[in-house]
Amino acid sequence: MYILKPISEPQEYKIIPRVYATSVLLKITDENLGTTVSYTINPTLEFGWMILSETFNLVEGRFYRTEVIILDGDTVFRGRIFCTNQEDYSKYQMTSGSFSTSNPVNNDIIIL
Repeated sequence: MYILKPISEPQEYKIIPRVYATSVLLKITDENLGTTVSYTINPTLEFGWMILSETFNLVEGRFYRTEVIILDGDTVFRGRIFCTNQEDYSKYQMTSGSFSTSNPVNNDIIIL
């Protein structure tokens, strides 16, 4: 999951796609409303990353599904964005607070 801000300035969306291209279609779907906005972007490549720079129209506190499509129609990346102004990114880790370990008391093996 990627975190972007609800600002009216260009932001970078860095991905590692299945195939690299010089022009892609980025579709962003609001998970609350189900509306999709498409952007045609000429990405830059840097150390294996495809960087999509664009001014996104995002609403704070919402989740978005993304799909990157190359010109022949193949989907090369799917992802998810959360939009927030907050800087405490550790608060939004997917595994934060959900990982636990157990120490079994009885681990005897019974052979019949």
